Amino acid sequence: MAMRFAEKNWRTDEEFKLLADMTMAMYGKYAPIARMDKKLYHSYYTIDALRLSRYNLQGKLSDDAFMELLLNDEGEELRNAGNNIYNTRGHRLTLQYEDEKNVDARYGKETYKNLERIINKIAQHLFKIEMTRLNAPTAASNIIIRINDAMVLQGAEYMVTAMKALGKDHLIASSYGTEKRAVLTDIIERTFPLETDKPDILKTIKDDRLLELAYFCTAVGSTYQSVSQLGRLRSCLLLLHCTY
Repeated sequence: MAMRFAEKNWRTDEEFKLLADMTMAMYGKYAPIARMDKKLYHSYYTIDALRLSRYNLQGKLSDDAFMELLLNDEGEELRNAGNNIYNTRGHRLTLQYEDEKNVDARYGKETYKNLERIINKIAQHLFKIEMTRLNAPTAASNIIIRINDAMVLQGAEYMVTAMKALGKDHLIASSYGTEKRAVLTDIIERTFPLETDKPDILKTIKDDRLLELAYFCTAVGSTYQSVSQLGRLRSCLLLLHCTY
């Protein structure tokens, strides 16, 4: 009851510090128990990501410790954090906190921006691990398929690298599990271009693979449509009218 009251009613830095200290103490006590007895605890004991972000901004929590806490318990809180930061509806990327109604004024937008920064660091880290993959799943594979929008990557180079990693495999829709092409497809679906991306980056993708990518984007309405934002220089994309 005391924790719930503190969560809803804190206003000052001092009150937040008390809440954060209590939260960390409770987490240290109950999270290990929750992991051991899933029949008694129906969900993992996690810490709200915004609370962690503010704690991090105050210098009470390092980036590494912040990332570790979000990655615990199969990325459950990381998934929630990503869904609260990003909006990918309609296969377009926007930030939830750009809309004031989605912002808890007590935290301020700087807390949301800091959370976005940490989520980006984690996504890039998971991407690097998965790109070392041969056939067997990596330590990142199961987390990637679970964290939804927390796996958003910004920059066409991620899409190009993932397409190369497919090798002779093909993109696959509506697939679950840690099969290599399923994980890579999931990564590509959550990759969005930057305004600074240049069309020349697509030259490293062979025409037949780019054509496959274009067909896939028109078939499933995925974020592959962002490819056309790189200049529409490849004829296969023009012919398929794959617009973003």
